Amino acid sequence: MDNDISNAVRSIFSEPKIVTMLKADHRKVKQLFNEFDKAESIEKQKSLVNEIVTELTIHSLIEEDMVYPEIIEILEEKTIEAFEEHKLVKVLLADLIQMDGFEINFGAKVAVLKEMIEHHVEEEEKELLPKLKRANVDLDALAEKVQRRKIRLTRLAENKKVEEAKRRRRAS
Repeated sequence: MDNDISNAVRSIFSEPKIVTMLKADHRKVKQLFNEFDKAESIEKQKSLVNEIVTELTIHSLIEEDMVYPEIIEILEEKTIEAFEEHKLVKVLLADLIQMDGFEINFGAKVAVLKEMIEHHVEEEEKELLPKLKRANVDLDALAEKVQRRKIRLTRLAENKKVEEAKRRRRAS
């Protein structure tokens, strides 16, 4: 009986797994930005930017394809705004991936990206993600689907990095 009550209390006050997963992605990207700010070499900064690009690309694909559609009816304007923010982030990511890190505006682009992401994360965590509980969706099933998709996308990104490294070795 006591166990049933504590489980009920925990389920009321705890976050759904899907929300916890998305917030973990946010924290990981924040940590990468912090590492970028402390990096002492351009090579390390570029490596961190490549990680940031990968993480944000995977995260945004998952949100756009699997999460936002579940809450668009509840928070239409805020969800559409989130899609638009993603579009702007993708422009910066495309610019950054083409840069070698020695450009005069490299650090500035990363700073702008960081500010955009911080703003986006704040709105998402305060306004969008809490509404998932109100969505008419099986949140456990959604979390499982998201987890499987993230694993697939991460493997694809890793394979792409391996192929690019092989190409660079052959070219040198």
